[in-house]
Amino acid sequence: MIITVTPNAAVDKTLTVPNFQTGFRHRASDSLTLPGGKDINVARALKSLGQPVVVTGLVGGRAGQQIVEGLAREDILSDIVRISGSTFENNASYAAPDSAPEGGAIYANSAAGLELTDSTFTNNTTDGLGGAIAFDVIGVNSLIDLVTFSNNSAGSVDNPLNYGGSIYLGTPKVCTAGILGRG
Repeated sequence: MIITVTPNAAVDKTLTVPNFQTGFRHRASDSLTLPGGKDINVARALKSLGQPVVVTGLVGGRAGQQIVEGLAREDILSDIVRISGSTFENNASYAAPDSAPEGGAIYANSAAGLELTDSTFTNNTTDGLGGAIAFDVIGVNSLIDLVTFSNNSAGSVDNPLNYGGSIYLGTPKVCTAGILGRG
């Protein structure tokens, strides 16, 4: 039995775009969502070669649920430890030429349906807007609940006038609940 330890599991999403040509708009004709990350990909290859394999690691939130369910659909044995929520720590975003950095941990330019619960944002930074999270637009179905913010920062010595040490709301459509946090 081979055990793969997956410290950074992912959800891989692949879109099929027929007749792709640069400079044109396209619509995907098909999509495929699978558990991913190097160790899960190795486990998938070992299984296809007939080797007994078990995937272990940590997952949390909606993506974690997708990973566990995807492994089960592929008949890949797993002994995954589920954690509650997600942690975003020590992320940074910096300006590329001719652009403004936004969101040290998350930048959402279309956040309709974004659900962020039971998570922690610590020591995230950006030279621009939103030390932890920057939203261009918050959709009416977005949820930020039971989230802790600590020591996040926006702006720099060169650019001190940016906003949203923890969260920057660009153009919120609806904001019906208060957001509390430190930093």
